[in-house]
Amino acid sequence: MEGEKGKKVEVAAVVEEKRSRFRKICVFCGNQPGRKAIYQEAAIELGRQLYITSQTVGEVQIVSDMHERKAETARRADAFIALPGGYGTLEELLEVVTWAQLGIHKKPVGLLNIDGFYDSLLFFVDMAVDEGFITRAARNIIISAPSAKELIRKFETAMGQAFCCIQVDQSTVAMRETFGKFDHVLEPGCHFLPWCLGKQIAGYLSLRVQQLDVRCETKTKDNVFVTVVASIQYNAIADQASDAFYRLSNTKEQIQSYVFDVIRASVPKLNLDDVFEQKNDIARAVEDELGKAMSSYGYKIVQTLIVDIEPDNHVKKAMNEINAASRMRVAANEKAEAEKILQIKRAEGEAESKYLSGLGIARQRQAIVDGLRDSVLAFSVNVPGTTAKDVMDMVLVTQYFDTMKEIGASSKSSSVFIPHGPGAVRDIAAQVRDGLLQGSAIH
Repeated sequence: MEGEKGKKVEVAAVVEEKRSRFRKICVFCGNQPGRKAIYQEAAIELGRQLYITSQTVGEVQIVSDMHERKAETARRADAFIALPGGYGTLEELLEVVTWAQLGIHKKPVGLLNIDGFYDSLLFFVDMAVDEGFITRAARNIIISAPSAKELIRKFETAMGQAFCCIQVDQSTVAMRETFGKFDHVLEPGCHFLPWCLGKQIAGYLSLRVQQLDVRCETKTKDNVFVTVVASIQYNAIADQASDAFYRLSNTKEQIQSYVFDVIRASVPKLNLDDVFEQKNDIARAVEDELGKAMSSYGYKIVQTLIVDIEPDNHVKKAMNEINAASRMRVAANEKAEAEKILQIKRAEGEAESKYLSGLGIARQRQAIVDGLRDSVLAFSVNVPGTTAKDVMDMVLVTQYFDTMKEIGASSKSSSVFIPHGPGAVRDIAAQVRDGLLQGSAIH
């Protein structure tokens, strides 16, 4: 680390562990906490696994340079663990791995592979083994685990091999080799392993069900790009554990390739709506193809699920707009239909009202006629010698006087009486003209 006034002060720090057989463990890590909280949580958990107390159990020693710091750390530590970090972490990790390969030390070197942080590094190392640049024995120098507890357990197992005794945990099998050749699959329990006779553990294989989520981008029949997310649950077959361990260098990559192949062969035959409706059929197709392919490598496909289908964001927006427009069109049709029904019902109501009004008028007139008839008959009986015409004349005169009475009773009447004779219009015009002339003369 950089000290005051540019003076370099190298600090060699080791962690003392109180219960494990490892008295001191060197931990490599970054000088930043990282973006994910899980990295900090993993560091805390590692401390718990190493039984660190609240007291100062490490030691600080000032050294002259980086080389002396590395030498002192390697000399004092009983094991090495790398947490997620950057260039410095990788440089120190690979250096102690190289020293182990050269036989400078025989101490365990571990990767705390939190959330798959070191998956790419391990894939690179496996590829170097396949290409012949790293021996399988050298590959076994690096011990990796996703949790601090499992990593410490693997350390204990690795050290146990030095005493010709190893432990295999439940739901795990170990591959035993003799002078680099596969010998036997070791079941869970304690096993005798005479390293002096060339016996060694090539690695461990978990029999637990694992899950791999694969995201595959493809195109539908109606030219819509979608991302299909498939969740693959699989496990190694106990009876074919050697095939599962030796025949595949990267199981996840192999499974992913088959998933890509099946999805990209199935989805382009379907329209986007059909993809959503037939996702179970796609999942079955993936599971069948994977089951056939992976069974020969010692793996069983437990279940395959299509957990998500994600169209492009622009497609989602367009689909939402189409759906909204369709619903608005339906709403407009329903509104127009409602208005149509309302108008029809209003017209039917008016027609019914006029019909009933007509019936009322007809009945009223019928009642008037009936009343007049009864009046004429009664008058003729009571007054001998009168005719029907006489009676009608008298009725008309009576109605005339009744009308005059009603008009006279109203103070705001605007009625004008006009004679009904042919010369009535000429008489009215003369009266109006005389009235205007009289008005002019007065003024």
